[in-house]
Amino acid sequence: MDTYDPYQVVKAHYKLPFELYNYQEKTVNELGYLQRSGHYLAVGVGKTATSTCVALYKMIRGQATHVIVLMPPILITTWLRWLESIQNVTAVAYRGTPKERALISLDAEFTLMSYDIFKRDQARILKNIKDCAKVILICDEATAIKNIESQTHQAVRDIVIQGAHLMLLTGTPMSKVYDAYAYIRFLGPSVYRNFKAFQNIHTLSYDFFKNPCEYQNLQLLADNMKLNSVRILKEDVLKELPAITYTPIFYNLAPAHQKLYKRLADEQLLELEDGGKIDATQVTALYHALQQCVVSWDYFGADSNLRAACYDVIDEVIEELAGRKLIIFTYYQRSSRAISRYLEGRGAVAVYGATTPKQKQINIDRFISDPNCREMVAQVQSAGYGLNLQESCSDILFIETPTVPMHFEQATGRVYRNGQKHKVQVRVAVAEETIQVRLQQLLIEKDSLINSVVRNFKDLKNALYGL
Repeated sequence: MDTYDPYQVVKAHYKLPFELYNYQEKTVNELGYLQRSGHYLAVGVGKTATSTCVALYKMIRGQATHVIVLMPPILITTWLRWLESIQNVTAVAYRGTPKERALISLDAEFTLMSYDIFKRDQARILKNIKDCAKVILICDEATAIKNIESQTHQAVRDIVIQGAHLMLLTGTPMSKVYDAYAYIRFLGPSVYRNFKAFQNIHTLSYDFFKNPCEYQNLQLLADNMKLNSVRILKEDVLKELPAITYTPIFYNLAPAHQKLYKRLADEQLLELEDGGKIDATQVTALYHALQQCVVSWDYFGADSNLRAACYDVIDEVIEELAGRKLIIFTYYQRSSRAISRYLEGRGAVAVYGATTPKQKQINIDRFISDPNCREMVAQVQSAGYGLNLQESCSDILFIETPTVPMHFEQATGRVYRNGQKHKVQVRVAVAEETIQVRLQQLLIEKDSLINSVVRNFKDLKNALYGL
């Protein structure tokens, strides 16, 4: 083992663009010696910097020659800019069409790519590597590997089994209890014999649809989640971070809209094939359809002149901000498209599923740098990860309710992170007498359960209601 700590060794060999905070240095020193590690640092706390330093340390010691960083596509440019700020580090973004990717050399020290491309080109990547034991695999937004039956999980597992070093990066490790198994399977493979054993230990009962509904031995699970990992919250270390407040905005649909909503709900419930009982898949589809109806009255009412009450909420919040920038988070592409069109005359930009990667980056840069661009419509799944907007914005409006606590926390983390100078205000629009009321309750219930396994700042329920 080195005489000096890993971070000291890295600083002696590389000129970093800034000094790490004490807690980041401690994280590097604690995880630098491990073959597999979990960087569970909250959004905006610095897991990119800590994982990079651990990777550099391993290369300095000769344990690795190459680093592959997997991430959602929207993060690649941010990672590339970060690595290019470190002198004498080579990095390449491995993206584009198959033909374009075939021309990209894989000889740089850091190769950045999406999970999807990693799966598609795994044969070429493995052929180029030759010795997996000399490779570090960094999985940013590691929630992508939480489904053990997915091809993404299996692709990562294939290279790890062959000896690759592994780092899992996520500020929000879990959205449900069973998510824990994937992380523990990688970082502590001997803890559970298999998934069945995990279920037997931690599941107390199942519901009518054979989904787990009660759990047990959660303290044991919480302890196992700590294996070979570091968990840091913003509130632990960023004492100068301004306050964050959550404000529910309850509003009513127009009477005709409410009537249409109720009719659609009744019709959906009656559309059960052969008179059979409703199953979990139908329940989920119904939830999604009805929440979209809240925003897209014109679409479901087949009349382009219909205007949902949520637009009044948007107008009121914009007027209240008096020129401050606002991120409007949506959950569905149809809603993103409709709200973007509504705000088009104000110069708003949009980042959602239908936006091309190139246009996403253009829109993000414009929102950050153009003082006349004051609103960004952002779909949680497309823009809720990896964006650093804290220096240009401190206000968020959720016009649709995220159904997963992880999505909610990740989205708020775009502005509530290191470097934020203003009080962060998160508003959550909830249409009365609609599915959004129940979805908010479900979000709170899920959050409270996850907090019993993975430590978070405070329950969402307390945050939303000011407790």
